[in-house]
Amino acid sequence: MIGIYLLAITTEMLKYILIFHGLLGFSYRKGIHKYALMLFASIAFGLFHFIPGVDTLYLSLIIILINFITTLFLYAEKIGTLTKVFIAISFVIVTWDSLFIKAINFFFIFDETITSGALLQQSLCNIILIIILALIWVSVKHLGLLHKLNYNQLSNTVYFLFLSSIVLNAYIISVAFIFSESSNKTKTSLTYTSMMLLSILFQAISIALIFLFFSREQYKTLNRLREEYNEKQIDYYKTLLTQEEDTRKFRHDIKNHFICIEELLDTGKAEEAQTYIRDIHDSLEKITGIYDTGNDIINAIINYYAKIGREDHIVIRVKGRILQDLNIPSMHLSTIVSNLMSNAYEASAKLDSSLDKIISVEIRAGSKYLEFIIKNPTVEDRKKLDDKFLTSKADRKNHGFGIQNIREILLKYEGELQFKDEINCVTVRVTMKIV
Repeated sequence: MIGIYLLAITTEMLKYILIFHGLLGFSYRKGIHKYALMLFASIAFGLFHFIPGVDTLYLSLIIILINFITTLFLYAEKIGTLTKVFIAISFVIVTWDSLFIKAINFFFIFDETITSGALLQQSLCNIILIIILALIWVSVKHLGLLHKLNYNQLSNTVYFLFLSSIVLNAYIISVAFIFSESSNKTKTSLTYTSMMLLSILFQAISIALIFLFFSREQYKTLNRLREEYNEKQIDYYKTLLTQEEDTRKFRHDIKNHFICIEELLDTGKAEEAQTYIRDIHDSLEKITGIYDTGNDIINAIINYYAKIGREDHIVIRVKGRILQDLNIPSMHLSTIVSNLMSNAYEASAKLDSSLDKIISVEIRAGSKYLEFIIKNPTVEDRKKLDDKFLTSKADRKNHGFGIQNIREILLKYEGELQFKDEINCVTVRVTMKIV
């Protein structure tokens, strides 16, 4: 008897795990306490077997509560986001459960007046849903259609659509249950099934619209990145033109410079000659102050931050060069390098002016893999963000978008993103396949 209770709660948890982690892509929290909580919840639910007279409705509410609590502890997402998604998903599950239970009743007879019969019926429904969800998960993963949504990026319009879906579906199901009380069983069954199918159809439309909204927001983000990249590239080419003009001027004047230095030395004015040489050296540094990594996209981004860094006294040092063409789309490379350089620059800009602000960029390009290593100084007040990396930003919510975008792109190239936190600096290492 107690086995039916454990089967019911176990299949319920597995059903939610397949949806939240498998299909929606929520990441697990670190640590083993979440598993201990799930085990404790299962055992606690099983103990209701020893409490006589517990109504099936109360047990259903307890199952929902257990699923909600385990969801909050299981996934590394904000409580508000988990709550919104849980409410929407739970209502979808209730609709599907109702339809499958109706279908099961055509083949099996359960005594729903007793608790064990109702739980066994629900467990069988859960097993059928688990099989369907597992097949969907394997299929979309095999086809490469599985995509982790960044739920923090979903707008209020999307959540309003969630709420509208819940309200309308609640109305549809309420009408269906009213019809189910009719004395005409044949008409009742057809009406109930029709209403459930209508509810499922509306859910499918709602989900499609939600993904449409999300795709639109992704397009806006992509368009913004493209505009930023174009601005950096234009600025880079303007700098190249300025450098070329300055180089021509320097070549034209170099003979006169040598004559002046020789004259100063001949007349015993060594100090003035040294000052003159230093001035020439400074002018030469301005001309040669453009980094050439072998890739125009990386050049545009690094030189952009090198240029604006002069105002904040931030020095960028670049080591390494790319000698081959990269089999990586421009937008993917731009997204990765722009986000890494932006984070490093903003962290360095927060340092006191008395401290050294040096950003080290190392590029290693092999025959199969490309590696970026960016090291920047940072303040001591850093905060964990989803146990994945450190940030000194107050707006941690928006800061996660860039890193999330990098992770998603690296998945396409068997890549890896690593963070190393040291006392006064952070090192970020990106590795990605280029063939």
